[in-house]
Amino acid sequence: MSFRGSFRGGAAGGAARGGFDGKMSVMTQVRKEKEVETARLHAKTFQAWMNAHLRKRDLRIEDLANDCKDGIMLINLLEIITNTSCPSKYTTSPKLPAHYIANVTIFLEYLNQFVTVNVNPPDIVDGNIKIILSVIWRVILFFQVQSKHDQTPENAKQPAARANREAKAKLMAWVSEKTGLQITDCENSFGDGVAFCRLIQAYDASLIPDHMIQPGNPLHNLSMAFDIAESLGVPKLLDPLDLTNPNPECRPDEQCIMTYLSEYPKLFLAKPATAYQTPLGADAFRPDPNSVISSLASININIPASALSSFSPSGNSSSSAPAPAYPGTIPGSIPSGSQSPVPQGGRYTFNPLVPGAAPDQSSLPPGTAPTLKPNFGPGGIPTGSSIPGSNTPGGSVPGSYGIGGGAAPAT
Repeated sequence: MSFRGSFRGGAAGGAARGGFDGKMSVMTQVRKEKEVETARLHAKTFQAWMNAHLRKRDLRIEDLANDCKDGIMLINLLEIITNTSCPSKYTTSPKLPAHYIANVTIFLEYLNQFVTVNVNPPDIVDGNIKIILSVIWRVILFFQVQSKHDQTPENAKQPAARANREAKAKLMAWVSEKTGLQITDCENSFGDGVAFCRLIQAYDASLIPDHMIQPGNPLHNLSMAFDIAESLGVPKLLDPLDLTNPNPECRPDEQCIMTYLSEYPKLFLAKPATAYQTPLGADAFRPDPNSVISSLASININIPASALSSFSPSGNSSSSAPAPAYPGTIPGSIPSGSQSPVPQGGRYTFNPLVPGAAPDQSSLPPGTAPTLKPNFGPGGIPTGSSIPGSNTPGGSVPGSYGIGGGAAPAT
């Protein structure tokens, strides 16, 4: 994507078009070149961030300076990220410069309801890229980089430099906590890509095994981390090639890196409590135990009366032959030894997780087969069941079906 059009206005734009006239000092020339490159990288990152939100309305910015001058994109962006509607009526199809000024004025008034910015509408209408970038950064800083509890009226009025410093410190501390790395700054702590890989591992260690991280290959690490993060919903706001530029002056600065990094806390907050994210290309999830319990609780296991013909109504065995296998049960759910005769006062327990009370045969009419439903112990935690002859203490076999004697455990 080209960002050449974003630098048509302002001093930086003039320098980019016409070059230097040879009358300025070398230091001034170097500073000007750095300003132009910094503006280019800011525009590239901020534009990608804006498009990640604007696509919710099928809108897209191609030229940041030119596409913001009528105020339409800016108003839509603010409506999306604040989940509010612009309080003032604006021109949806502006044609005249007066429409542009009116729309940008409405945008700035709308924005100042949330965070204070001091900008003249003509600067945005004229395509002053430096001013436009400063406004967009203020929006990113307040609505994304800063945490929700920091978005207070007091913080909305604080100087951008102070807000930037405080937000950066909190973000670096968060990354350090998640990755276990010593993150000291933006420019030097992320260039090798390892920190980004560790962030994804903190989210789901199976996504990037340790052997896939190559400390001596920054481009590999960055490309891998950004691709995987994008598959998880983190927009790719940085370019690995920019981060690995041999010239340090041409690499993304802290504003660019903070914009991208601030997407990760949202990823962690949105992580499902029971979902198990699998590597790319796989499509599997670990079952939710609560869902399994809920499903099993609705299972009825019907046992034909003929299957119980070898037992007396009192629960004593009337035959020396072993009890038949029970049809209709889950394969593999009946443990070894379950065909043993029912002991005196026995109950039939059919619970895939926690053996509980099953209907006593003695309470059923002759020739009637019981309908058995799973019952669960306290907290739904498997507690085992009693099986005569078990080699565990008290005959307890955790998590198994069983034919237990005496009363079922209390639920």
